[in-house]
Amino acid sequence: MEFSEIIRKIDKFNRERGWDVTHTGERVLIALMTEVGELAEIYKWRPQGKPLSKEEKSSLERELADIFIYLACIALTEGIDLESGVLEKIGINRGKYPISEAQKEWEK
Repeated sequence: MEFSEIIRKIDKFNRERGWDVTHTGERVLIALMTEVGELAEIYKWRPQGKPLSKEEKSSLERELADIFIYLACIALTEGIDLESGVLEKIGINRGKYPISEAQKEWEK
């Protein structure tokens, strides 16, 4: 499925429920921060290097999905083209962090 199609599905889901009216940038940001906290809970106090259990991976997948959905909701609320923004930022980062320089960081 294309990135833009996923965003359209999120938009449709929200519009069908009337959430496009009640979802302000501020409200969705608070919800996003809550989801990031729930994501952190998965990793909190885990021994370093210990693989995630099947249940933890399932929880991780759901939390990441919630975070993605809320990011999309903020973009929709504010009239931001998230797909274009992500692609532009990758281009900026490509110039800012060339592979040759990034590899030097790995060697430290």
